Amino acid sequence: QISVAAKMADKGSFDIPVEVDGRTVSLHVTLKEDETQGTKLNASLESAYYGQVSMAMTIEENRVVGVFSSAMSKNDEIQGYMEEVKDRFMKSLKDSEPELIVDSGNIGIMYHQGDPSNMVQGAENGISDSRLLLRMAAIFVHAV
Repeated sequence: QISVAAKMADKGSFDIPVEVDGRTVSLHVTLKEDETQGTKLNASLESAYYGQVSMAMTIEENRVVGVFSSAMSKNDEIQGYMEEVKDRFMKSLKDSEPELIVDSGNIGIMYHQGDPSNMVQGAENGISDSRLLLRMAAIFVHAV
């Protein structure tokens, strides 16, 4: 297990145990940084009632850009839940990182998608501070 974890860490990919809805689940986090893709954060976890919820975010010139996704098909209940997740995430991010520009128009929601990572390209002139991106992953957990 240690060698597998070390290989995952070298690739910027981590599984972190977190508590959601009173149960422990694995938060999968990937930090991607390269010259052509820039830097971005992908995070996903399995919620108790709404299945897999994921996000892909980047920061370009202090502007947060990204997408949330649900593995479930869109219906009124799922749409309401995902909009609440987005709103909680945006509010918490604005409160904790006031220098960032967090605008609803730059953060989308997709349905019936398991992995939104291909929908967001990393920002070439963006922030590459892994600590900030990991704080965004923590805010995502609390929003879910």
